[in-house]
Amino acid sequence: MMRLLEALDVILMRVCAGVIVATSVALVLLVSFLVLDRIAIGTSFMGTHELALMAAMWLYMVGAIVAMRNREHIRVDYLAGKITHPRWAAGLSVLTALIVLGVALFFARLAQDLVVWALARPQRTPALGLSQLWAQAAVVVAAALAVVYALRDVAAALVALSRGGR
Repeated sequence: MMRLLEALDVILMRVCAGVIVATSVALVLLVSFLVLDRIAIGTSFMGTHELALMAAMWLYMVGAIVAMRNREHIRVDYLAGKITHPRWAAGLSVLTALIVLGVALFFARLAQDLVVWALARPQRTPALGLSQLWAQAAVVVAAALAVVYALRDVAAALVALSRGGR
């Protein structure tokens, strides 16, 4: 079972890397085009802002997923650095993982509310007429994967605590 989960994690990170590269390139090209268009012509090409926003949403949310997976999200290391006893350090890891899980569940609840609202009141972008669900889907995917990785961290912290912090 663990090998399957590890294989799925590797595949997911490859997909995330592809999305990060593609959205980064798209964002750089779209924003560069916007700037050059405004300098050269003095206007803005219709729909470019919308595409840049969607690329940015996916870039930010997938980046958050990668940070969550690598345990690189924001945290305070001061207290963890002061604790020398392995059992106490493992207990702090459990507490931290539970707090992160709580925040991830709250994020997932907000994403659920976003989906309910978006389906009840569908919106389209003004210039291209694209569904806003394309951008909002990034939030839903990030919320779901944040919960998965938070559960992983809670399980790992509990295992470390049960082994006496080793």
